Amino acid sequence: MAGELAPDGTSDKAILIDVVKGKIGDVNYRDSIDTIRKAIGTSRIKNLVEELEGTPHNFYEIDISGHKIYKHWNGTSLEDPAFKIKSGLGVGASVEDFRKVYGKGKFIGGEGIVNLCFESREQGYSFCISDLIEGYEDATRLNEMTVRSLWIR
Repeated sequence: MAGELAPDGTSDKAILIDVVKGKIGDVNYRDSIDTIRKAIGTSRIKNLVEELEGTPHNFYEIDISGHKIYKHWNGTSLEDPAFKIKSGLGVGASVEDFRKVYGKGKFIGGEGIVNLCFESREQGYSFCISDLIEGYEDATRLNEMTVRSLWIR
């Protein structure tokens, strides 16, 4: 990542996802939405609704330096390549790049999608490459896939 990070966790090229501290830029994504509102104000948060198994659930779009993350009841998702984990990886990297840094990972399915998850209790992180497409069972094809979204907890 080029350039020094500003105090709010941003630089001219990337916004840091600190999967250990639970921060993206100046937002602690592990905090409740009420705590986030108190920290950054309401103008950067938009209330949205998604359907999970036929039931509507609130989730929130949070603006960080003009880029969006989405806080759900059970985690935070993002699809913007401006966000990068400390390793320099994020949306747009290959699955193989993630596996080189974080290991093989573990497949977890749910809601009709497949996620490749990386977790280290010792180092304090947990995140997933979400929404893998058909063909993930083929190791070569999987490694060549481009990461389209991340799910962090």
